Parts: sequence; structure tokens; C-alpha cells
Amino acid sequence: MAQFYNPSGPGGPQQSQAPRSGGYGGGGTPMGGGNAPAWGGGFDPGMVNMGANAAGQFFNGQMQNVSPAAATFYRSLKYYFSVNNSYVLRKLGILIMPWNKKRWARETSDDGDVNKKFARPLHDENAPDLYIPLMALVTFVLVTGFVKGTGGEFSPDVLQNVLTSCAVTDVLLMLIMYGGLFFTQLSVPTLDLYAYTGYKYFALCVVTLVSLILGSLGYYVALLYMAAALGYFSLKTFAQAVQGAHVDPQQRSLVVLACAVLQPLSMFWLALGGSSA
Repeated sequence: MAQFYNPSGPGGPQQSQAPRSGGYGGGGTPMGGGNAPAWGGGFDPGMVNMGANAAGQFFNGQMQNVSPAAATFYRSLKYYFSVNNSYVLRKLGILIMPWNKKRWARETSDDGDVNKKFARPLHDENAPDLYIPLMALVTFVLVTGFVKGTGGEFSPDVLQNVLTSCAVTDVLLMLIMYGGLFFTQLSVPTLDLYAYTGYKYFALCVVTLVSLILGSLGYYVALLYMAAALGYFSLKTFAQAVQGAHVDPQQRSLVVLACAVLQPLSMFWLALGGSSA
């Protein structure tokens, strides 16, 4: 039988193997030269681009489902922060002295906003905003912590406890109001309702600051005055905000009155319930 010559078999010439000077176990630079990638091999830019395009298409597809709702909410939220210094000063003056105001109806507008029926707060002092309630809430929490500190009662948990009390009060207040509006088939936009209920924090700031200057007597006098001012302001604003078709006017008036009364009650709760000085 014929036998074929096998160079690597027994008896054949042995090929010499040079020692490896590269790789990760032999020292020196990786095999293939110093310009080779650190992974020991190259990558295909085309594959990277393909993966990036696929990820981008997936992200865009998901955003098409989410972005309409997110964009609508952003435009709604932006409406309530459309304020300037002039608006803020006028609004704070109304909250302190609502008795002198004659016109409470909101201005109409068709500028393309989500709330296109009404003008922005920038152009209408009767429009609700979220800037004042948010700033007043932060100020109330900080001032309360300062008052607690001056009385030797401050602890790291004071600010957290005050903020928690405010949050729980707001949630309960919103639930009670929404329940009443739902069962009477009346409505108020959610952000409008939260803005109106948030003005109590400015009144609480005024009361707390007065207590620092005039003591406990000034505190209770300011509390009674600001509660009355807040109740009157709430009565006028809710009379414009509460809407409903085919609803008994007397029933609507009772709901408006209940919403207005809840504002000073919640203010008393926060002021006398341990969250304030």
C-alpha cells in the first residue's frame, strides 16, 4: 500500500516554533503589533452603527407612545409657572387684602395653550399659579424649622415632619374636595385645585413671621386674620372655578362654600397641629 509523506508525522522534519513574545501571558505588546485593540481583535464599525440605529429606532418608537402625554402635561405645568414679579406682588397683595378686590372673573385667551380658554397668570392676576404655592411651602417648612430652633426644639427630623404633615394634609384635602365634586357632578381642573389649596402656605408664612416679631399674641391675631382672608379669597375663586352643567345652583353654592371653608380649616390644622410654632 502506498504511504503518503506526512511532514508533521514521525520521522518528518520538525518545524521550529519561535517563542511568543506577545499576548497576555508572555509579556511585551499584544500580538499583531502595538496598534491592535486591547481586546486582542478588532471590531466592525458597521456592526456598531447597526446596533446604534436599532436602539435609536426602538427608543423613538417608544417615545412616540409616551411623548404626546408627556408633552401635554409639560405644557399644562408650564402654564402655571408663567409668572413675573409684577404678578407675584399683585397676587400676594390680594391674598393679604382680598376685601378690596372687585373683579374675580378670569381673563379669556386663545393663544394656543393647553388652558387656551383662560389667559396665563402672567396676564391675569385671577389665574391660579403653582409658583407661589411651591415657594410658600418651602418657605413655611424652613421658617418653621428656624422657629423651632430659636425655641430650642429643633432636631434633624423637624423639617421632615413638617413636610410630611403638609403632604398628608394636601392629599386628604384633595380627596375630600374631589369626592364632593364627583358626587355633585361638578369639576375643577386638577392643577387649578391644587394651586388654590396651596395658597394657604403663604398665609401660614405670614402668621409664622408675625409670631417672630410680636410673639404669641401677634401669632393668634395674625392666624385669625389670615384665616378669614384665605376663606374669603377661596370663596371668590372657587365661585369662578367650580363648573358643571345641569347642576342645581343651590347645590353648587354649597360645594363652593364647603371648599372655601376647608381652606382655613386646613390652615388651622397645620398651624395648631404641631407643624408650626
